[in-house]
Amino acid sequence: MEKQQKQNSFLIMASWEDAIELLSDEEKGKFLIKLFHWHKGEFIKFETPMLEMLWKTIEPTLTINREKWLENLNRKKQ
Repeated sequence: MEKQQKQNSFLIMASWEDAIELLSDEEKGKFLIKLFHWHKGEFIKFETPMLEMLWKTIEPTLTINREKWLENLNRKKQ
């Protein structure tokens, strides 16, 4: 049986810094933990509109990067 390869990293973009800086330290911590949960494939829900709005701007980039990683993985298998 072929071992399932999993992505063990994700990128945090420097362009996100200004938006993340607007969060309180507590919100920054919560957001970071949610990023790890999302990366593990878990459903995530944010408690505040500010965190939800930030997520809606960041999630598309994370999804695109994950899709590129999967494409590379599939190419290597061929």
